[in-house]
Amino acid sequence: MEYLYERAVKVTHATLWQALTDPALINVHLRNGVKIFSDSPGEYRVSMKVSVGFMRPTVKADVRLGEIRETQGFDLSISGKAMGASVTGAGSVRLDAVAGISEVTLFALSGSIETTGLLKKISDEKIHAATTDFLKDYFSSLENAAGI
Repeated sequence: MEYLYERAVKVTHATLWQALTDPALINVHLRNGVKIFSDSPGEYRVSMKVSVGFMRPTVKADVRLGEIRETQGFDLSISGKAMGASVTGAGSVRLDAVAGISEVTLFALSGSIETTGLLKKISDEKIHAATTDFLKDYFSSLENAAGI
């Protein structure tokens, strides 16, 4: 499944960069028990509970940043498994300034997501919606904290 998400985030460019690359700040804005851990720069382990029918397993995924263009963007890859299902993905994040408005930064994520096992039975539309809702919640929390 191809994925594209774009948003004008109401925070400064520097704030958004930090909110995408600093695990301590990322954790402040994550919801619903999602946690991120990092032992080395650009490598993260994400842990979250996911509802699958009557079960609620903990899903762990590895996220790696590559081709980091300081404050401008990066490439990323993700892979995770739980209960005989897996998700893999790759994409690119781009940040752009808005001319004349220092308190707004354009965020763009494009990439692809592949699923196997039980996740294959979930429609692309539902995966797209869940991913979009996650990003909306994250950026809304960031904007509320910035108070801009």
